[in-house]
Amino acid sequence: MNRIIPSTFSLIFFYNPIFFLLFLCNTIPGFSQCDLAPLGPSDENQASYGYFSDLSSVSFQTKTFICYKDKASRIFVRQWDGVAWTTVGGGPVSSSTVAMDPHIAVDRTGKLYVIYREVYNAAHIAVRVWDGSAWAALGNDWVFDEYWGGNTNMVDRLAIAVDPANNIYIASFDQPSGEKLTVMKWNGTDWATVGSRGFSSGFVTDIHFAFDADGSPYVGFVQAFQGVSAEIVKLESGAWNSIRTTSLSSFEEHAMFLTNDRQGNVYFAYETTGTDWGVQVEKLESGVWAMVGEKIQTGLTELKSLSADDSDGLYLSYSDYSVSPKKAALKQWKNGNWASIDLGITVESRGAVNAIGFLPEGKMRFVYAELNGEAIMLEWNGLTWNELVPRGISDGIAGSPSVAIDKRGVPHVFYQDLKKGYQGVTQKWNGSSWVAFGNEIQSGNPVYDPRIVFNEDDIPYVAFTNLLNDFKLSVMKLEENQWQMVGNADFSNGQAGYTSIAFKDGVPFVAYADKSLGWKAIVKKWNGSIWETIGPEGISDRDASNTQISFDQNGNPLLVYLDINGIDAGKVNVKRWNGSIWENLGSGVISEGNVSSPVIVGGHSGSVYLAYREMALEQKLVIHKWDGTQWTSLGGSNVSTGLASTITLRVDLGGAPVVSFVDSGLGNQLIVKRWNGTAWEEVSQWKVSSNYFSSLSVAFDPAGIPFMAYSNGDVYAKIGKSALIDRSETQTINISESVSGAFSKDCELIALVKPAGSVPVSGSTTVKVWVESVQPRDFVGRHYEITPTNHASESTGRVTLFFTQEEFDTYNAVNSTQLPTNPSDLQGIANLLVEKRSGTSSDQTGRPGSYSDIGVNIDPDDSAIVWNLAAERWEVSFDVVGFSGFFVKTSEDPLPVRLVKFQGSRMEGKTFLSWETASEFGASHFEIERSLDTRYFQRIGTVTSQGTGNTAQSYSFLSNDPGFDRVAYYRLRMVDLDGSFTYSRTIAIGEPGLRDEVIVFPNPLIKGSQITIKGRTDIRQITLIDKAGRPLLKSWSDHTSGNPRLSVDNLSSGTYLLKIETENAIVTKPIVIE
Repeated sequence: MNRIIPSTFSLIFFYNPIFFLLFLCNTIPGFSQCDLAPLGPSDENQASYGYFSDLSSVSFQTKTFICYKDKASRIFVRQWDGVAWTTVGGGPVSSSTVAMDPHIAVDRTGKLYVIYREVYNAAHIAVRVWDGSAWAALGNDWVFDEYWGGNTNMVDRLAIAVDPANNIYIASFDQPSGEKLTVMKWNGTDWATVGSRGFSSGFVTDIHFAFDADGSPYVGFVQAFQGVSAEIVKLESGAWNSIRTTSLSSFEEHAMFLTNDRQGNVYFAYETTGTDWGVQVEKLESGVWAMVGEKIQTGLTELKSLSADDSDGLYLSYSDYSVSPKKAALKQWKNGNWASIDLGITVESRGAVNAIGFLPEGKMRFVYAELNGEAIMLEWNGLTWNELVPRGISDGIAGSPSVAIDKRGVPHVFYQDLKKGYQGVTQKWNGSSWVAFGNEIQSGNPVYDPRIVFNEDDIPYVAFTNLLNDFKLSVMKLEENQWQMVGNADFSNGQAGYTSIAFKDGVPFVAYADKSLGWKAIVKKWNGSIWETIGPEGISDRDASNTQISFDQNGNPLLVYLDINGIDAGKVNVKRWNGSIWENLGSGVISEGNVSSPVIVGGHSGSVYLAYREMALEQKLVIHKWDGTQWTSLGGSNVSTGLASTITLRVDLGGAPVVSFVDSGLGNQLIVKRWNGTAWEEVSQWKVSSNYFSSLSVAFDPAGIPFMAYSNGDVYAKIGKSALIDRSETQTINISESVSGAFSKDCELIALVKPAGSVPVSGSTTVKVWVESVQPRDFVGRHYEITPTNHASESTGRVTLFFTQEEFDTYNAVNSTQLPTNPSDLQGIANLLVEKRSGTSSDQTGRPGSYSDIGVNIDPDDSAIVWNLAAERWEVSFDVVGFSGFFVKTSEDPLPVRLVKFQGSRMEGKTFLSWETASEFGASHFEIERSLDTRYFQRIGTVTSQGTGNTAQSYSFLSNDPGFDRVAYYRLRMVDLDGSFTYSRTIAIGEPGLRDEVIVFPNPLIKGSQITIKGRTDIRQITLIDKAGRPLLKSWSDHTSGNPRLSVDNLSSGTYLLKIETENAIVTKPIVIE
């Protein structure tokens, strides 16, 4: 018998170190709660949360509600409001983790009621009502405070309904009464028995209510007593009297249905017995049951609903087993005949209980479930039946998705499409939708355990096993958009399980367990001609599972696997190929107890990292490091809070291991953690889905942003949304083996730095980003400065800067040579240049004129200017020698004016201003502006530009300011020949000597510390002002007794002005908060 290996535990790994990611640091150290956004259709906007059972529906006015049990045995109610699906109450109705047999009803005011059974809570019967804000118990928590038991495999043993007077009735098999039928009615304070308890002759299932024109209740049910029958009883004089009985072939649900129309006419539908299967519908007329048409020839069937519309037209829903595939069917009683209604359903399916709903304006909705248990709702628009929301990527039941991201940030997915006979399907994201790429995988052959991965040259490969040939392994690569077989198809000796594929120098390696070798582990590589076995055919001593391949820093293959049998069953082994044999890393078996889901990756300095779930620790995550001589634990057993699944392990360019996993103890969120040398720091947390999901596959882009796909009936995809930071900020990271650079605040991205070249950047590195509120004339408003502490002028690396299309569009609006207007704009991409200005900004504005060095143009490779389709951002990458300020532009000319000094002084009612430029290109003149409050500036003079090229120039301006006894603020408006302009920094001029006498420290200062001012004893007031001129903090204290201080606990990072007032003057000084 074939052993089917669960694909959930087969992971693909390949050596792909990530860049250093520069994020803004969170106020909560080392933690960011990040958003995942649907990539394509959302599983949150589907009728059901994936796999489910026990589906029923009701409609009220324009809304439709469905009730069901999900894969985790929780009861949910979902609502379609005409726009989207939402969960009523935001979560499950049931309080228990295991519930079953839910049914829903709606009263005349739209209030919802649900009845269900708690399986592991003495099988109690619960009724819940939606009070508008929460699901509340109707009466006590349980209708019957006694053990209920019963067959947990049977459904439709409960029912709930509302009579014309808005009274709530429930019906249930009565466990203490031999599982016979009991009916109860809510009297406003409690549940009162209607008639006697356990009044049916035998035990019951398939229970339904109806009410006649007088409001009298009827109950229909299937019972086992001296054979099997469907019976209808009516409440008369406080007792239940039988008014119709018909024999059935077997005791089962979905064999009969009872309903009434709006006039109070009662209808009964039931399966006929014998070889001539069908459904008969009857109507109660003056106490006599009359047939409604001839028997409907359906073959073996499931009877799901009988409903009447506003005109008392009848609709019968059933699952038709006489056709292939078996599917939901609908018939209408029209003109004396039962006419079929074509729903357009082509897959195996079954209708919901009360499948058909009627809405105003003649609209109808039909709810059914496909084979995978996914609920679907169709709406009749008068001409056709239409689905109201798009499906997932797969447009139908599919499973085992595998994901990968190429170097351009494009997500790819490979999955098996069960709707297409387990056909392997590859799709990629084109920016707005999922599109197929390549030809069919193994055309006509069903695939299993699909895997997709990119090699170092960004070429996609897929690996899978062939269901039609003993699950043997094949590998294909994409060439000119065609999938080409790598070597022979089905090249493994026997059935392959736990497949892993990785690359070294473009060569694919595979590891798997081979059935023909007694399920021993085997590793093969493609040598250009054949799949060559590395070492013996059967590396493990016994049968193995969870095989996975990676490489150490020197390119030696690493293999991890679990022993299945013997004294080491369930324990993890790690081996390394030394060129001639597979040697054990350590003493062989590493784990003391049973483990699962091991993953491995090679690190720096010969280290190897291993992660797995420890079964004895409630399957929590455990991580070890091989230091060249022994395995040591990293962080003990507290890496995860609960059971860890979908584990990935990688090493960043600083050498720090980064692990991601889904944590059951945190609501199945995806957690990312980094080892800082002493502990696991949480980097980010991503909510995967509110729904039950399976077969989750995760990949990360170079910025550490996750892309994932999972099966929730259909296949759905999500990606982390990391917006570019929209303000000026500073961040410092340390690039080393133990502490690497990944910081986040609300997942706002700044830049990437990759050590590379002859003097790789290392140590403490500060990155600044400025986002100008007004578009500069000659460069993009988002500009950067990167400054390593060590060897800033000679360090080498590769930088990636990020921009939005809106920022490029704003630049293009004032420039004739354009940046790209869209991802296909090749000319715009070719136009893009980066001007690099060495050093640091002298006035913290980050503008070109604040750097003392002459600009140098960098022309990035066009292939390195990438539009990230999924993240919707531009990524500009280039190599640098020496770090500095960076400005994106399109002109080869240096940015027009480079101001290196601007200062001033006042004496005897006159203000003297002077400034120097290191270079001027296309400059026209300087306008001198003055302000008394830093908000409103007035032009007080003009000086013509004298320079051109890289020649230094000096300028001065004298302003008569008689009567000035306070601070004034000055700036230069530097105007180019084409009319464009930029501003200099603003300087403050006050009492002679005051600015030099006052000392502010520390500057820069760290958020949460205090500013201290010393040098004068006559300071009266201190005011901290933001860039918009708004006062943020003030201190009015008498500071004659010591050095005044001002706390900056709650301020954001950035540049501010500190206004200091004495008895006779005012001075301002810029301060920087980091």
